[in-house]
Amino acid sequence: MAVAISSGLLIGVSLLMATALQWQLTDNLDEGLRQRADTIAAFVGDTLPSELSADEDLLIQVIDSNGLVVSASANLAGAQPITSLRPGIRNISGVPGRPEEFRVLVREVSLSSEQVTLLVGVNNDDVTDPVTILARLLAVIVPTVVLVLGALTWWLTGRTLRPVEKMRVELAEITGTNLGRRVAEPATGDEIDRLAHTMNETLERLEGAIRRQQRFVADASHELRSPLTRIRAELEVDLASGEPSDPTRTEQSVLDETIDLQQLVEGLLHLARGDDDVAHSDFRPVDLDDIVLREARRLRERGRVAVDLKGVGAAQTIGDPHQLARAVRNLLDNAERHAASTVTVGLDEIDGRVLLTVCDDGDGISPQDRDVIFERFTRLDEARARDTGGAGLGLAIVRDIITRHHGTVVLDNRAATRFVVELPLVP
Repeated sequence: MAVAISSGLLIGVSLLMATALQWQLTDNLDEGLRQRADTIAAFVGDTLPSELSADEDLLIQVIDSNGLVVSASANLAGAQPITSLRPGIRNISGVPGRPEEFRVLVREVSLSSEQVTLLVGVNNDDVTDPVTILARLLAVIVPTVVLVLGALTWWLTGRTLRPVEKMRVELAEITGTNLGRRVAEPATGDEIDRLAHTMNETLERLEGAIRRQQRFVADASHELRSPLTRIRAELEVDLASGEPSDPTRTEQSVLDETIDLQQLVEGLLHLARGDDDVAHSDFRPVDLDDIVLREARRLRERGRVAVDLKGVGAAQTIGDPHQLARAVRNLLDNAERHAASTVTVGLDEIDGRVLLTVCDDGDGISPQDRDVIFERFTRLDEARARDTGGAGLGLAIVRDIITRHHGTVVLDNRAATRFVVELPLVP
């Protein structure tokens, strides 16, 4: 395609050059004809000789009003008018005894007693010869340039696309079993090098996403298997026992496991929707203090820990009230699970941001565990019982919700267990 376009441009430029040269030479020749005609008209004057002196390549005829040649140059002696008597400049051929083409000017001239027509012609070789030479040169040069350009384009294109083809082959060989493989970067600093670097960054992100997905599926399978196994064991023991079982105890145990299983599934679905970016949130101004007080009231009603709300003030943010309620509930449930006796909640508007803090007076979280507590299925005490430890999704859901609300949640390093949530303030 590039060669075809270049060839078209070269041919167009060649034609333009030949046309411009022909036009310029013709214009110069016409100007010379006019000057010669002026000179001859002045020379003829009142006395009109039958034969006019002229160069071999100069044709002159003087024709009267009856169309008869009354005077001519020696090379046209006895010849009839060589062209029509219509005034103007034109190219003619077929001049008696002359095979070449002539450029002829026809104009009327006033003699003493009559109007005559003056014909002055010159050999057109001064125009045709340079144009022909140029055309022949271009006929050789243009194809040669096109061939050289085509070969150079083919070589450069092949040299440029060779790394791209190599990257294509390498990408085609990357499968789920060799996710760590990367394409070769030519280190040339050009577009191909940047393309390879971008591909490797994309592959890095894809590998991370696939690894997280695989880990998520594996963890979810394990977490779902555990309550199902306990439910099955409970029922099998009752069925295998020869003695009458306590239906109420069995039903309560299965109900507790089913509730835990339902909460686990809901947590997994929430995170899956967040990962796939399909969670449709109803964002609007929300009184976060109403949500905090409502969830704190629920915590107090359970009666396991005291809840200190003296630091809760009015604060309004933008978000989905249901999702924000879930995030606050998860933070309070986590604090209740680890508190010795008291959970302290604070809420305020500071420096254009909403600041929510949740603290407990438990043993705290060790420094080496502070970076992993927001990961999915993270339970710091593996020996903790299921009914008190949870599935390890609560804080992961908190981070997911807060992040989608353009906020942050961190564990304050200055306190044993103090979670700090920042959210945008309503403008």
